[in-house]
Amino acid sequence: MRNGPGILVHGYHLHAPGWATVMWGEPPYRMGRLPRAILAASQLGVRTMVVGSGASAADGYSEAAWAIDLLWSRWGLLADFQALADADLTGLRAHLVDRVILDEQATKTREEIARAATTFNGMACHGMTLVTSPFHAPRALRDAASHLAATGLTGLSNALYVAVADTNPPATLTREVAIAEPPHRPDRPSTGLAAQMTRLQALPPAQQMAAADRLAAWLDGLSEAEMSGHDDERVAEAGAPVI
Repeated sequence: MRNGPGILVHGYHLHAPGWATVMWGEPPYRMGRLPRAILAASQLGVRTMVVGSGASAADGYSEAAWAIDLLWSRWGLLADFQALADADLTGLRAHLVDRVILDEQATKTREEIARAATTFNGMACHGMTLVTSPFHAPRALRDAASHLAATGLTGLSNALYVAVADTNPPATLTREVAIAEPPHRPDRPSTGLAAQMTRLQALPPAQQMAAADRLAAWLDGLSEAEMSGHDDERVAEAGAPVI
């Protein structure tokens, strides 16, 4: 098996709804994070694989430990996923068994990325592949790109990829993920929304909730025409909510 990237399987809180579905999936087509990581390893090769994290625990074991136990205990069932039906699972297991690292220290996405990047760089991995769910993928990629740029780890950033699983937490839709991208097109106005979202996300949870309530109240007070952008003057007169 050729040398490949370092693969980071992002953890998922053990007490969040749908843990087994998010991490394992629903054969034959809906791959969770763990089978998706194995598919990435079979396609790209793998130098090492880090499994997170330490954000939660049950019965004395971290979510990382639970995840890797799930992987090894269900290894024989990986072939139930159509995408892995023809993979050399025996060879993959032999290659991975001494190359899996549990990260039980990181407690959030950025920490997982920073710690994995240090590990991958130290092992001269050819790139970095993140494995996570659709709702989490945009933020994970942003955080990884930002971290690798800040630390100058070009050996990883030159081949930074996201392998997206098929499963989200229950009732979580990928289209509901809010992305406030800084404007770059000269033919569109700069609303300042991205900068304000960044400030809001830095607030403590209680203040975030208060800000969300005030924003919701302001939005609820807008007419249908104002919401559609057909009454720009009135919206401007109403002003933005004080949050």
